[in-house]
Amino acid sequence: MEHWRILWHHDDPACPVEVFSELGNDGYETRKVHIFRDGRHDYADETRWTKDTELGDQRVEEEDKESTPELEMMRVSSEQFNTAWCRAREWSQ
Repeated sequence: MEHWRILWHHDDPACPVEVFSELGNDGYETRKVHIFRDGRHDYADETRWTKDTELGDQRVEEEDKESTPELEMMRVSSEQFNTAWCRAREWSQ
């Protein structure tokens, strides 16, 4: 498993400004958290999702992680991902 934190630099209020993504060994997302500028948190996994968040249907390749200038991507620990995951689940209840 890999865990990523992505800061997304943009001006669109409908899109998240921070994303936490968990990738399985096959390169596909298994869990994801979106954090929006207004503080809203959405999440998705293979069996459930909230309003504006779903798992990607494409493999995340190594070059994808570095090819978009408005994205600032960094690896995080599983503990950091799980903290974001728990916050998103609590926020959406």
